[in-house]
Amino acid sequence: MPPIPAAPRPVSEAAAEIPAEGSTPDLPPAPPGIGPAAPGAPHTDPEAQGIPDAPAPALADQRAAMPFGAGHPHDATPFVPTATAASTPLPTPPSAAPDHRAAAPARPRAVDALALALASVVIGGLAFVGALVPFVNYGSWFLALIGLILGVVALVRRGRGTRLALAGTILSGVALILSVVLALVYTIGFVTSAVQSAGSNLSAAEPGAGQTAPGGAAVDVIPATFGQVVTYDDGMRISVGEPTPFTPSAAGVGADQASELAFTIEIYNGTGADYQPLPTSGVTSKGVAGSPIVDPANGMSGIPPVAVIPAGQTVTYVEGYSVADPNDVGYDVAPGFEYTTARFSF
Repeated sequence: MPPIPAAPRPVSEAAAEIPAEGSTPDLPPAPPGIGPAAPGAPHTDPEAQGIPDAPAPALADQRAAMPFGAGHPHDATPFVPTATAASTPLPTPPSAAPDHRAAAPARPRAVDALALALASVVIGGLAFVGALVPFVNYGSWFLALIGLILGVVALVRRGRGTRLALAGTILSGVALILSVVLALVYTIGFVTSAVQSAGSNLSAAEPGAGQTAPGGAAVDVIPATFGQVVTYDDGMRISVGEPTPFTPSAAGVGADQASELAFTIEIYNGTGADYQPLPTSGVTSKGVAGSPIVDPANGMSGIPPVAVIPAGQTVTYVEGYSVADPNDVGYDVAPGFEYTTARFSF
């Protein structure tokens, strides 16, 4: 018959049975097979069997041997599982991030800045030379404008040849201004000459002595020799010295025939009033037109004088031509469109 459980005791009685500090609490009942033997059971005393008694483990050792879990002294803080690497991805360092821009190939430029700079210098140089040649400067401004645009584009790209691009830009800009200014000057001179030509007449034509042509008749071309002077009825005088051979410099332009000759022209304003000259000239040799030469190193700018000549003053300048035969040369020149052309020869 099972034992009848005892009735619960009051709290005061239960508290009275709590062992005092320093006392050893009652251990739980030993499991079966441990403890005094039951009457009639085989003797299991270790000393009787010659086995020494093992010291009973202390209470602390018994608790340390208990598995982790509820009630374990080392398990005061509840275990909270942390997130795994799969649930929370680690941040990627900025340096390890893929650079999509580096994968895209660089877009090549259509034209290199150095090529634009070279083109600007070449075109600007041609425009500058053209601006110094009469009549040619009416179209040289267009070349100068192209050279200026190419130079500016090369400067904006800031590639190779920046200094070259700057030089081409400056050269093209100067050529543009020069061509426009000289074109205006020539145009004004043409209009002035056309107005003055209505009342102009020629009465003197003998070179060197200032004598009048026979009968005072007007002629289409006044014949003269190099070194002599042609005098017009209003007192204007012009002369051309004997041509001299010369060697063009490396910067010279226009030497494309057998020989190169330099001509020195002198215009004297004896009209009594200021005069703005606009001389026109040309050379023939063996029936072939000579090629004008532009060579600043030899004093040949390719631009005839256009500054006003005060009354009683003289202007002198030099022109160069490339000719087929230096011994057969005819040089035609006039102080302006209102004057008859004088032809100088040997």
